[in-house]
Amino acid sequence: MEAAQRFFDIGVTEPALLMPDKPGHRERYTGVSGLGPVTWEYFTMLLNHDGVKADTWITEFVGRAIGERVPSQRASGLVKEAAQKLDVDEKKLDHAIWSYASTTRLKGMPALT
Repeated sequence: MEAAQRFFDIGVTEPALLMPDKPGHRERYTGVSGLGPVTWEYFTMLLNHDGVKADTWITEFVGRAIGERVPSQRASGLVKEAAQKLDVDEKKLDHAIWSYASTTRLKGMPALT
């Protein structure tokens, strides 16, 4: 409710008015206790914007793929970079990685120590 009110206060009253790349919009959301950058990314993806939600599965997959632990922000950036190089939508690549990781539990990838 608090996030909705914060958007309403700046005139964002429907999904089409939300601009994920506009810092003020992101700050309206992440300024609410418990709402952070990963849920912001997912929220905007659910509103049909491209993006990567670097949750536990995405972050673990990326870390294992490059052989080192990575913070969620770096994992997100690497998946976005890969999507650009592969010429695919970021959220489609996100979903493919998430689906693979959550289904296989990454058993086919070396664990990080």
